[in-house]
Amino acid sequence: MQTMKPVAGLAGLGLCLLGLWSPALADEREVAKCAVRQADGTLRIRWIEIDEMREAQRALQRFLDHEAPGEGRQVERCIGARQIFPSAQARAADRSAPR
Repeated sequence: MQTMKPVAGLAGLGLCLLGLWSPALADEREVAKCAVRQADGTLRIRWIEIDEMREAQRALQRFLDHEAPGEGRQVERCIGARQIFPSAQARAADRSAPR
């Protein structure tokens, strides 16, 4: 039977602890779902991963304006991924949106 050297054991323990702590030390990003009014009046749900929830609506609007300028899409509201939209139309769009 082979015994582990103390130095190797400590190094292994250190790597294990680093692996456990690294998600806690990493920047936590939030996921938001946003109701986007299309040019034809329909509502579509778009998902965005962002550092701060309060920036989601503005960041997604900038992205949409850059992605397709002049198309007339408007971000109406962004909420947390697990929250429920208050309007029936947004809830229906959320139910039919691919995950």
